[in-house]
Amino acid sequence: MTLHYLWLPGFGEVKSGRPTEGFSFGPSFRYVSKPESNDYAALRGLDDVDGAFELGGRFSYTFGMFRPWVAVCYGLGGHNGVVGEAGLVA
Repeated sequence: MTLHYLWLPGFGEVKSGRPTEGFSFGPSFRYVSKPESNDYAALRGLDDVDGAFELGGRFSYTFGMFRPWVAVCYGLGGHNGVVGEAGLVA
C-alpha cells in the first residue's frame, strides 16, 4: 500500500502524488464530538449523545480540473449508523 495523497484540515495538502486522471480510493475518517443537548435549542430535553468515530472509504474520479467524490462511513461509539457525503473539488 502506498500513500499518494494526504490532506489535513488546518495544514492543507501534505503529500501530493495523485494521478492526473482516473479513479482513486482512500480511507475516510473523522471524529464527531459529543453534542450537549443544552447547547442546541432543537435538542433541549433529549439525552446527550456520546462522541463518535466514523470510519469508511472515499471514492473519487479525477478528470481535468474536476474531482467528484463520495465517502461512506460507519459510526462507532455515539452512533451506529452509516453516513454518506459527496462533493466536487475544482
